[in-house]
Amino acid sequence: MESLLQDFRHALRGLRRAPGFTASAVATLALGIGAGTAIFSVLNAVLLRPLPYERPEQLVRLWDTRPEGARENVNPRNVADWRQRSRTLEIAAYSTSPVTVAGRGEPERVTAGRVTANYFALLGARPALGSGFTAADDTPGGEPVVVLGHALWTRRFGADPAVVGRAVRIDGEPHRVAGVMPARFDPPPYASQPGAELWLPLRISPQMGRGGHWLNAVGRLRAGADVDAAGGEMARLAAEIDRENPGANPGWGVRVEPLHRSVVGDTRPALLVLLAATLLVLLIACANVASLLLARGTGRAKETAIRAALGAGRGRLVRSVLAEAVLLALLGGAAGVLAAAWAVQWLVALAPAGLPRAGEIGIDARVLAFAAGVSLLTALLFGAAPALRAARTDLQSLLKGAAQARRRRGLPNPVVVGQVALAVVLAVSAGLLARSLGALMAVDPGFRPERVLTTDVALPEAEYDAARGTRLVEALVARMRAAPGVSAVGTVNIVPLGGGYSCDGIELPERPGQDAGCAETRVVTPGYFAAMGMPLRRGRALAEADRAEAPLVVVVNETLARRLWPGADAVGRRIAYNGEAREVVGVVRDVRHFGLAAAAAGEMYLPHAQLPTPWSFTLAVRTTGDPAALAAPLREALRSLDPGLAPGAMLTMEERVAASVAAPRFRALLLGLFAGAALLLTLVGIYGVVAFAVGRRTRELGIRVALGARPGAVLRLVLGDGLRMALAGVGIGLVLALGATRALRSLLFGVEPADPLTFAAVPVLLAGAALLASWLPARRAARVDPMSALKGD
Repeated sequence: MESLLQDFRHALRGLRRAPGFTASAVATLALGIGAGTAIFSVLNAVLLRPLPYERPEQLVRLWDTRPEGARENVNPRNVADWRQRSRTLEIAAYSTSPVTVAGRGEPERVTAGRVTANYFALLGARPALGSGFTAADDTPGGEPVVVLGHALWTRRFGADPAVVGRAVRIDGEPHRVAGVMPARFDPPPYASQPGAELWLPLRISPQMGRGGHWLNAVGRLRAGADVDAAGGEMARLAAEIDRENPGANPGWGVRVEPLHRSVVGDTRPALLVLLAATLLVLLIACANVASLLLARGTGRAKETAIRAALGAGRGRLVRSVLAEAVLLALLGGAAGVLAAAWAVQWLVALAPAGLPRAGEIGIDARVLAFAAGVSLLTALLFGAAPALRAARTDLQSLLKGAAQARRRRGLPNPVVVGQVALAVVLAVSAGLLARSLGALMAVDPGFRPERVLTTDVALPEAEYDAARGTRLVEALVARMRAAPGVSAVGTVNIVPLGGGYSCDGIELPERPGQDAGCAETRVVTPGYFAAMGMPLRRGRALAEADRAEAPLVVVVNETLARRLWPGADAVGRRIAYNGEAREVVGVVRDVRHFGLAAAAAGEMYLPHAQLPTPWSFTLAVRTTGDPAALAAPLREALRSLDPGLAPGAMLTMEERVAASVAAPRFRALLLGLFAGAALLLTLVGIYGVVAFAVGRRTRELGIRVALGARPGAVLRLVLGDGLRMALAGVGIGLVLALGATRALRSLLFGVEPADPLTFAAVPVLLAGAALLASWLPARRAARVDPMSALKGD
């Protein structure tokens, strides 16, 4: 132990005597370890940490599945049947919708979770104050009750415990506060739905049809059951329900999967790719430090040989080098953790809204243990080669060093070759994601997003019937149309790229009995197409004359027209919706409602005045100036029509488009940063190796110049050494990249993993960078003074 402590003290003194070397090595390691620790903190929160519920391994998610296998949210009547018949699962259901909370200040628009009475108990969550819902609360016609979220209770009610039992107006109706959930309660984070700030009873009614699929269903495995057993039972129940309700959802099934897998969703491949990228950066950093240690060992070869001659054994020499490596790794790890703590805040701020469990990302004990383990592993990685060289050092090898160096001069440095190869893999991967993002951004969404402001408005069912809802919508549209700078105004039930779907069954009167499938239902006011900049392809748009008393009409998009009437004109045809036939009066351009990467679905647009029930809507206003300037007039117009209504978030369509590509942009940005860091470290590595080689060859280069070699020839000689290392690494890296980029296939859009342009551009970039890194030492070699070089020898 005493000798080991002496080794560490000796290593510490050596690092103090070489502050430049120490700072370079620590900074390089801090970059690699810090990047790895930051990404692992995300991986830890999203993939590794158990869900924050009681016995989370027993929780599952349930889906309705279409005949072709595509999964959907579940039908409420199916949930009611499952809860009664399942012996393997206890099942609860959950959905979200916007509501307006009034009283104690201005009305506020918040997200409400509508849940079955057993929802909180199934997750193992208990209110901090009061109680949850009872079975009586969850029956149609039950008392209006609400459970408040901790954040809303604190923000709007001043954390007053006496609020329990009092009445709170929600969508114009008083609700008794049954309880308040604790601050730590976080409901299952479904990526497609925002988090709830209060909860209301779901109240599944027997009158609900089996055509809509809009609920989230979660289950807890009963004693002795597993996911496979639950899946088998639910498949049998789906078949039973199908037989009992012929024609409702023919061929539909049920899928059961662990809740954790459902929460993680499609983020797993992307996070694993980012983790692999950080590990490659770490390997490059280790290679750089190994090169520094090897160069340092060469400079101290005489000292090492003398220690060996004085009796220091190979073990002692190896321990001395490893002690220095461990100290560097610990210093780099500490600096890396500090850098990771800052980087995590940056990652959370830039993370796309759909990233699950983003609020749990941080530095915890597991992340610190990862950083410590990585630090020690890096010490072994970059300390192994210098330690092995030290073990072979003696006086005879010192005397032969010059000859060995001359024999190895023509061989590429394997450490630098490895760095270049790893940098190529990262650069190709980053290039593919960048090309994919560019292809995604180039997709035409089917509308013109510039200068369009949108906001959501929810009409309380307790206060609005169909007639009053129609009057309010028309009055709001008229007021906004009269506002300065407004060129068009319209409303829609589901705005493009705003989430949500409504695929309703349709029939064709001309083909009775034939299944026409379903169509996404969009209910719009006449000015909607102009407000969104959606061009008409055939026929006419919806008009003010399309009132409730007028003939029923519908506009379809190109995809639905092609599907229902291939090769024929859709205008003049008829579609039956909700048992009523409507004439197709126009065909509008396809819009990518569900994301730029998703193909357009078949859609039909119905006039708002012909809709039989009130509903929530999104207002879209196109302006000739800055859309943000319309926010205040819009709020004032809504307040003047109904002081109890509150608009939702004011978002431009450009912001919605940007949000829809936030995840691929985030991935491309991070991988681009890692590739940039890898390239920078590789350039430093090439520069260091070439500069070290030039320093050792000063006498040889001086002789060459003395014998008549021109500076250009010396310059080409040194540049050639750097270029040979780079080209060897590029060749190996391209082969590795061909295999590695297959893992990116699910993350790419419009680009193949073996994209020729990317694979052609990266070698040119790396070769140019290698020449740049070799230029400074090459220029210094070309200017060597032969007299000084020979005197120095």
